[in-house]
Amino acid sequence: MKEISNRIKKDIRKLSKKKYRQQKGLIVVEGINPIIRAFENNIELVYLVINKNSLDILKELNVRNYDKIYTCDYHELKGLSNMRTPYKMMAVFQYPEKELNENKNILYLEHIQDPANLGTLIRSAVAFGFPNIILSKKCVNPYLEKVIRSSSGYIFDCYINKRELNFEEYKKKGYKILGASLKNNAAEMDSFKHNEPIILILGNEGQGISESIGQHIDRNIRINMDSKVESLNVAIAGSIIMHKFYRS
Repeated sequence: MKEISNRIKKDIRKLSKKKYRQQKGLIVVEGINPIIRAFENNIELVYLVINKNSLDILKELNVRNYDKIYTCDYHELKGLSNMRTPYKMMAVFQYPEKELNENKNILYLEHIQDPANLGTLIRSAVAFGFPNIILSKKCVNPYLEKVIRSSSGYIFDCYINKRELNFEEYKKKGYKILGASLKNNAAEMDSFKHNEPIILILGNEGQGISESIGQHIDRNIRINMDSKVESLNVAIAGSIIMHKFYRS
């Protein structure tokens, strides 16, 4: 453990640029809970920068290499942080590399744009038995700091990837594909019983599920609620549905 150098500070500042982060395959994480989750999931640490008045926090982390820990004062940390009021520490990690959890539920998100919605859905997916999350190409970047914070760091507990998904291949593997829908012909959520793994599709906050994705759905489901409420936020609706399947 040593005091932060100008070289390290310069390198961390460069990570504010999306292109540089992608080139280096690095993500910036702020806040104790997300950093703890990253450590517990053995995500490779590049730098950990901590306020020298907060070193007692290190006992909460499973730190293996103190050579990658750098101390600084509050003003130095504020100069590196993207937060108006910085946390006591920030870290830089390598992009996580996880394998898909075979034969487990999958949450497929199409064009989710709001980082807070995505973070909440990630946290709920981990809580309610959907350890695989697939994002369409137009979804918000899952490793934005706001997404990581909104997930409370549980993004590091799941498989998450932006890629195409061959729905018909997964049907052959025994998956049932469900879509969250407000359509009148959608079945009430409580009426659906299942034994097979599920792919749950949630659509864009404003547009819902596109026709090109919707054609693969085996069954549309809806949440039973008071008719005076037109719809729910996608993160709330998705969390309710996943919780239902967790209990069933």
